[in-house]
Amino acid sequence: MDDPSGFGINPVIATTHSVRKSGLTVEALQSMAASVNEQDRKPVILVEHDHLCPPMGQTVGCEVIQLDDGHHALIGQYDIFGSPTEIELPIGEIGLQQSSDEHHHSLAVGEFHHPQNYCVAIDAVNLGGHQELEDFFSELRSPSSEEFETQAITRRSVIPDPQVMFTLGLQLSAAWFGLRIAKAAADSIEPELKAFFQVMIQTIKNMALNATPKHRPVTYVLQVHGKPNLEFVARTRDTDLVIRAMANAGSPDLSSMIDRLYNHFNAEMIQFKLRDDGSWAFNYLATKSGKIVGTREAFDHRATVLKQMDKR
Repeated sequence: MDDPSGFGINPVIATTHSVRKSGLTVEALQSMAASVNEQDRKPVILVEHDHLCPPMGQTVGCEVIQLDDGHHALIGQYDIFGSPTEIELPIGEIGLQQSSDEHHHSLAVGEFHHPQNYCVAIDAVNLGGHQELEDFFSELRSPSSEEFETQAITRRSVIPDPQVMFTLGLQLSAAWFGLRIAKAAADSIEPELKAFFQVMIQTIKNMALNATPKHRPVTYVLQVHGKPNLEFVARTRDTDLVIRAMANAGSPDLSSMIDRLYNHFNAEMIQFKLRDDGSWAFNYLATKSGKIVGTREAFDHRATVLKQMDKR
């Protein structure tokens, strides 16, 4: 099949073949295709499922086809963004901006899942399988009476680096924006937010001990709903570092930076990454019109990951 992206990328997104003892049905592929085709908000193309890479494009359409071996495949119509252009960031540095030359959809990365309370999502392969993941979740629930959602992330590729995602629902996000997680240890904090913080700490520690591959860092992602949506990404096995950083994600300097970026770009989502010194740095953002704006470092990281893929 011709490559609709024109970028040398295999447009097969998923198939019904078994991967790591799990497979997708034809009906599941058809549902995925319908979701992409019918929704205005389009899924982004990430390099190697790397959460710190700015998206390099979007999937604007999908179809399900039958393969020669009888299996079915979900084929994507990719729209690769144009070349990045320099742009002045309202935080005192020069960044890069990238967008589609043809399509101006809002991007799926700008909108988070909406759990009633909060959600913890992990790829089962990083814990050894689905039973191990269920055991992991059961252990998280045992010390807390608070209800929360759990999800199994599926990344159908070679064994990916360990990753866990925390997503706060609307009510907890509002509490977080008002009080910040920095006060989560205080007696005055809402009981629900304090319970989340305790579960997050236990998850961070358990993932650092148990997640595979053992020689790779764990990516911890905290998603908070608001205007804009915020995403904090820490990539490390240093549990003390990431716990302290998550607890200080609401500093006045960071809040001021969020306001400047939001107002300047009408940002839907702003992502920050954890530095080695424990501070948070702006990485990239997504606008309502589908533009991606990020630091040079963010785009350089994506280029490095692409080069590593080419070598493999």
